[in-house]
Amino acid sequence: MNNYNDFRSKLLKEDLFRINVEKYIEKVKKVGSIIIWGSASTGQLVYDLLLKFGISEKVTYFADNKREKWGTKHNHLMVLSPEEVVSKVKEDPHTKIIIAALHLADINKQLLSLGIEESAIDFRGFGLAKDYWTFQKETPFSIIHSHIDDYEKVYSLLADERSKSVYLGILNSKISLDNTYLAGIASPAEEQYFEKEPFL
Repeated sequence: MNNYNDFRSKLLKEDLFRINVEKYIEKVKKVGSIIIWGSASTGQLVYDLLLKFGISEKVTYFADNKREKWGTKHNHLMVLSPEEVVSKVKEDPHTKIIIAALHLADINKQLLSLGIEESAIDFRGFGLAKDYWTFQKETPFSIIHSHIDDYEKVYSLLADERSKSVYLGILNSKISLDNTYLAGIASPAEEQYFEKEPFL
């Protein structure tokens, strides 16, 4: 099979962008209260997504590592310290934390070290919200497919199968908002960190 046919056969052929946003929102509707970890622009992206779909009332608090933000309000909601987050989750085990920060892996480790169960932590929401707002006018599917020849050319220039697999994984992840396409992209020697299904 030549590079072009190989590329087209492995690239997603359906625009799953909005479908997967709606699937995520349906899962969020079924959880208890939500704490958004990140009270700056990153947290706002997640809050705005939940607001857009009519479920912002599930957000009861924001949280942040910055001491100067503790006790302040963001969107009329209290900003908690890490220790206060732990207390809130212990008070209500149905509370979920959406990490809305650039350093997802670090904050995930921090929450786990504080005793928060992995099932209470969601790190899909931020990336999904960011892409949702970024691609309002044109979805990644339509962008990629309207420039398919250019993307195919890049694919054909990649020398090894691993590079091609990584490239396709990134494109399919963008098209679908599904990071399972990124699994295995990090080199085996590195710690891998890819989003799991939220709220397991």
